[in-house]
Amino acid sequence: MHSGFSGMSDVYGGQTVWVFMGERGSCPMGVWSSLDAAHKYLHDELLSGALIEYNLDEPIYEVAKNSGKFKPSKDQQRSLKFRQTFNWQFQPHFTFRDGHCEQLGTPKCFE
Repeated sequence: MHSGFSGMSDVYGGQTVWVFMGERGSCPMGVWSSLDAAHKYLHDELLSGALIEYNLDEPIYEVAKNSGKFKPSKDQQRSLKFRQTFNWQFQPHFTFRDGHCEQLGTPKCFE
């Protein structure tokens, strides 16, 4: 994992992946097992979009509930429609513009 970044894997103890949604994309265009590998690829290819960390084997709706930061208070928030379109503002994520991410800086060089 990228040095200096504390993501969901540190909080929840599970394995995570990094999913990239390209600008104006409707489906993920790539999935990486490490932030460093994703960062380098997105930088090298000059891509724009959002890189988001996801826990494996645990829906983000459950991650949010288990964290205590999201507490469904209405029946609508427990509905299938709500859960299958759920996104969470506390999910670790980074925004890329033309391969650059201000938060991450220049990617580490690796083979």
